[in-house]
Amino acid sequence: MSRGLRLYNSATRRKTRFAPAGDPVRLYTCGPTVYAPAHLGHAKSYVAMDVLRRWLEYRGCAVRHAQNFTDIADETAQAAARDGVPEAELTARYETEFLTQMDALGNLRPHALPRASGVADEIGALAARLLADGRAYESEGGIWLSVAPEQHGALLGTEIEAALCQPADAVDPGPKRGPFDFMLWGPPLPGGRSWTPNGAPRGRPGWHLECTLMASRDPGLPLDIHFGGADLAYPHHESELLLADALGLGEYCGVWMHNGLMEDADSKLSKSRGERLSLAAIFDDCPPAALRFYLLQYHYRDFTPFSETALKAACAEGEALGWTAAEVLTAGGSPDAAARDEKPHGASQLARGDPATAALLARLEAAMDDDLGSPQAVAALRELDPLARERLDSGGELRAVTALYLIFQRALGVFQWPS
Repeated sequence: MSRGLRLYNSATRRKTRFAPAGDPVRLYTCGPTVYAPAHLGHAKSYVAMDVLRRWLEYRGCAVRHAQNFTDIADETAQAAARDGVPEAELTARYETEFLTQMDALGNLRPHALPRASGVADEIGALAARLLADGRAYESEGGIWLSVAPEQHGALLGTEIEAALCQPADAVDPGPKRGPFDFMLWGPPLPGGRSWTPNGAPRGRPGWHLECTLMASRDPGLPLDIHFGGADLAYPHHESELLLADALGLGEYCGVWMHNGLMEDADSKLSKSRGERLSLAAIFDDCPPAALRFYLLQYHYRDFTPFSETALKAACAEGEALGWTAAEVLTAGGSPDAAARDEKPHGASQLARGDPATAALLARLEAAMDDDLGSPQAVAALRELDPLARERLDSGGELRAVTALYLIFQRALGVFQWPS
């Protein structure tokens, strides 16, 4: 089980042993706002999240994973108006593209993919309730939650300013009374859908309440793990906690995990210039599996430098390692049926039965149990390659080597071929 797994919790700012509240593990991931093509930052976030889920399952945990689509936002309405198409049509197109590209990267599909539009009426009713309770107020056609300065920092505490990707007083500008207030329910927007829920004016849901409500529905509360990019810690995740308290939802989440962002190493990721390197553009020059291999060489919490030169090197190395893996997996050294079971206990038993593969498996497990240390796991994979080549060339025993490759497939999502 997961008893040896330690994860970094952004709320406590330290690594602690992971102890889920129940079975299955409740994992919620903040999904994309679907108004534009998926970009390199999406790959970073969702490969990291996928590795987390894969490792939980490798360690014997059943997982219920929900990942939302934010299909109602200012950006989706603006893009729909710009393109002259219905908002629902635009977001459905980008949802499909996103899922196809995540599949190509080797990410497992979440068990649930809720949409913000599916809970819009409930959000409006909840906003109206908070207004009636005096926790919220109306301003310029919207409903805003009042947040006192002493409530600020529910997730990040006294270190909130150091953790922000932008100053707190620069976040959520708009017709609000206080700098930390945020919108629960907004007015209709050109190009966007709108709703008329009980007790609220016709309008659209606010971002933070969307995720709070969707997470509480599936996988349900308390969440064991809430995962998202570092840029979501504030204001989004802070606001989710404030809303859970305001709505009386009880304990909201045990472990908050945030992945680092992509850095502008080649001056190709400048947000200020409106430039984002799309996954489609990357996949034109580099197989998705190579991008996954590139990302795994960096720890999920690290800010990851993007470099075309390094990506091409990862592509070449990943291809070379992949050829060896493919040879092993097709050379007649396949382990028995137990090793190919979806639960990789059979494969791990076989790998432990050979001193060379047992040592590499121990390194893999120690690295991944220490807050998903994928760079160290990749180092172990590199050392598996010459061992595999030697046994292929000499006609040596391949069952344990094959079993270890299957573990790397399932735990890291590399070498994704039918087995």
